[in-house]
Amino acid sequence: MPHILLSKKNTVTHFNGPIKSVKIAFTYKKQGLNPYQGYKIDNDLKGGNFEFYENGLLKTNTWYNFKMDTLNIFRPIVPKKSINLEYNEEDVKKSFQITPNIKYYRNVYSELLYYNPTYYVYQYDIGNGLEKDLIEHIYIYIYDEKGRIKQQKYYNPPHSGDFIPYKAAKEEDLYYTITYHYNDKNQVIKQEIFPGYNEKSDYYPLYIYVLSIDMIIPENNGGKLEVQYQYDKQDRITQISLYDFNEDGTLLAAQSNYTYHSTKDFVEKSENYFEYNVTDWNYPTKRWVSHFNEQGDIIKREFTKDYPEQSTSDTTTRFYEYEYDQYNNWIKCYLYLEGQKVKGDPTLIAERKIEYYE
Repeated sequence: MPHILLSKKNTVTHFNGPIKSVKIAFTYKKQGLNPYQGYKIDNDLKGGNFEFYENGLLKTNTWYNFKMDTLNIFRPIVPKKSINLEYNEEDVKKSFQITPNIKYYRNVYSELLYYNPTYYVYQYDIGNGLEKDLIEHIYIYIYDEKGRIKQQKYYNPPHSGDFIPYKAAKEEDLYYTITYHYNDKNQVIKQEIFPGYNEKSDYYPLYIYVLSIDMIIPENNGGKLEVQYQYDKQDRITQISLYDFNEDGTLLAAQSNYTYHSTKDFVEKSENYFEYNVTDWNYPTKRWVSHFNEQGDIIKREFTKDYPEQSTSDTTTRFYEYEYDQYNNWIKCYLYLEGQKVKGDPTLIAERKIEYYE
C-alpha cells in the first residue's frame, strides 16, 4: 500500500468521536472590549458551524466571523448558506484502506501528506442567478515500483453555468503537480510543487495551502515550491520547511519546528517562522511560539516582535483554558487576550454545542 499519512479527521476542525454537527458562539465578553481584539482568535478558534458524514468527513462548512457585538447566538446550519461537500465514493473507500507509516499528530501542519479523495463543493447563495455553483477538486495519484505515491496531480476543471461533475481530468485543467521524494525508511522528505496548465493562471495566481497559509505557486518558468520534512528517532516530524524557488532566487518562505512531550506522545510546542505572513492579522509577527495541551488545543501563544516599536496590542501573549465533554472535545473555552491569565477574569468565553451520531 502507498506510504502516506492519512487521517479520517478533518484537518481544520480536529474533532474526536462520532461527530455529527458543531455550533460555536461567544457567551461572554469583557465590558469595554475593543472590537479590534476580535481578529486575535481567528487562527486559534475557528468560528462557524460544521456538519459531518458518519464516516467522519466534512459535510457542510459555514464560516462565521466572530462578532463582538453579539452574545449567545448559535446560528442554525443552513445548507444553502454553507459550503457543501460531496465525495467520490471509490476514492473515499480507497483512502480508508490505506495503512499509513506516519502517525497523525495534531498541530503538525502536514496537510500535503494526506491522501485526498476527489470531492465536489457546492454553494448556493452566490448571486450569479444559477441554482448552485460547483467547484470540482480531482486528485490523481501515480505510484512508483514500491507502491509509494510518486506524484499527485490536482485538477480544477471550470464549471460556468453547470453544476454536474465531470469526474474526469483533462490536462488543460491541471492546477498543480506534487512530486514525492523518500528516505530509506519510506518517509517523505521532500515534495516539489509545480504549476499546472490551468487557464486561471493567465489571470489569477495559483495558490496552494502550506503550513496554514496560502502560497502562490511560481509561474511555469522553472519556478516551484518545495516542502522539506525532518524526523526524530521515533519517526515523528520535527521540522517542516517551505522554500520558494522563483526568478528572485531561493527563499525560505516558512518553517515550523515541533517539540513533543517528554513522556506523553503529543506535540507540546511549535516554533514558527513565516516570511509571507506578516500582513495576516492572525499572525502579526514573523515569529511566534504556540503551546498545546494533551488534547491538542492551544493553551498559549507568544509572539516575537519584528521591530522594537511594534505595537504591544498586536504582540500580546494569549492564553486559553478549556472544559471538555466525554469525547475530549472542548465545549467551553476561556480566552485571555490581554497578556496575562487571571483566573475568573477572561477576555472572552466561547462555547460549542456538539451533536454526535448514536
